[in-house]
Amino acid sequence: MQQSLLGWLRLGQVILLLTRRQAFAVVVASNDKKCAGWRKPGIGDCLEMISTQGSVAKRFWRWLEAAVASKSTERPRRPSAVWLPRRIASKPSRYLSVVATIKNEGRYLREWIEFQRLVGVEQVYLYDNGSTDNTNEVVAAYVAEGFVITIPWRTFDVKAHAQLQSYAHALCNFGPQFRWMAFIDLDEFVFPVTARNLVDVLSGYEDCPSLCVPRFSFGFSGHAAPLAGLTIENYTARAPYPPVPAHKKLIGYKCIVRPADVIGVDSAHVFHLDGGIKGGFDERRLMLTRATRRENPAPGAVLRINHYFTRSRQEFAAKTNIRGDFGRFKAQKKSRIADMIETERVHDHTILRFAPALRQRISTNLKSADPDKDAIFAKSEFVEAVSKTSCAETART
Repeated sequence: MQQSLLGWLRLGQVILLLTRRQAFAVVVASNDKKCAGWRKPGIGDCLEMISTQGSVAKRFWRWLEAAVASKSTERPRRPSAVWLPRRIASKPSRYLSVVATIKNEGRYLREWIEFQRLVGVEQVYLYDNGSTDNTNEVVAAYVAEGFVITIPWRTFDVKAHAQLQSYAHALCNFGPQFRWMAFIDLDEFVFPVTARNLVDVLSGYEDCPSLCVPRFSFGFSGHAAPLAGLTIENYTARAPYPPVPAHKKLIGYKCIVRPADVIGVDSAHVFHLDGGIKGGFDERRLMLTRATRRENPAPGAVLRINHYFTRSRQEFAAKTNIRGDFGRFKAQKKSRIADMIETERVHDHTILRFAPALRQRISTNLKSADPDKDAIFAKSEFVEAVSKTSCAETART
């Protein structure tokens, strides 16, 4: 016991200050001055010296290392912004493109890609984060015709965020060609509520550098397993919008930006714009920031995003089956959001006015890799009836 205490006295004080994106310093006051003074080492710095001080010190260091690792994985910090280099101004030759980062989304790709074409998108950029399913097979025909461009985008910097990097890459390399560029995911469908297509809407917002489109969150719609057919037909039950005060986390936006005005990517939802603006403008031309976006949510009467957050229960279970501490944290967060969506539900058929044309595009313009699957896009009496109704929601929005 006395030897252990002497060991601790000789070791002195070990102070570890660790923060994201900042170097940490270790102060070790020891008799031999091997690690004395403020320094900027890695976690393993001084490990050899400390390990010689006895088994107690070894156990302490192992505990400290585990505590640091636990702290950094259980509650991950928001990734840092990606800043873009200064670019030479150029006049865009095209109008609208969409950028998405994907991984193993082959099951949903055909419907999503055809929907982009249906609402007026000229070009789709898919950043593939290492898909191992049939993604390449599904997009092959679209790539051949030039509508889709795929970019291999496996994670190459474990300290950075692959999605933010892909957005920055798209803005710098493809952005100058386009007046507008939308950034969404494969479970998100952005569409005009009453207008013919996105181009008709965006032409009325040329004075806005970034248009924030509200997301409407859809849940399981009573489905335990994946269904054949269109996602937009199968999942029509969503959380009320705006949500109840206790569920404000469901208020979210994605941005359609003018690439020439973007100077940085803050997150998948927020961009840094010229003039020091961090955020964007909603359909009312009100500025939204990270701090104010939930205080006065956009009504979603002009543009909206249907966010099919869960799809079926089986698909959601697979989506949240992520290994490791960080994976468990993400799974818990997703489960809480799913619970919010399912607490109170309304039925929303607004997007279904696009269903007949979407089904027609899928069945006639491209042959499915499996001919037997073409039958799933046959017209249903339900959707035919819905398509004859007005575009207004059948439930409160």
